[in-house]
Amino acid sequence: MAMTKEQRTIRNARIRARYTFRRDELNAAERARRDQLKRRLIDHKGGRCEHCLRGLREFHGQVAAYDFHHVDPAAKSYCI
Repeated sequence: MAMTKEQRTIRNARIRARYTFRRDELNAAERARRDQLKRRLIDHKGGRCEHCLRGLREFHGQVAAYDFHHVDPAAKSYCI
């Protein structure tokens, strides 16, 4: 059976309220997931920058401060 417009409105209001209540928790979980993924990528690349040879220790363990350098487009083996 299809929902009426009033039922959809009530359902959507409940979903919005639930998200608003848990927004900080959900954002923190997403941030942690991204940091973990970035740490795995850094470890995969040897734990330090190929150009400046700086590792996470030089960034005081802040994963967000670590940036991957772009490879020269002419030297890339493929393009996304």
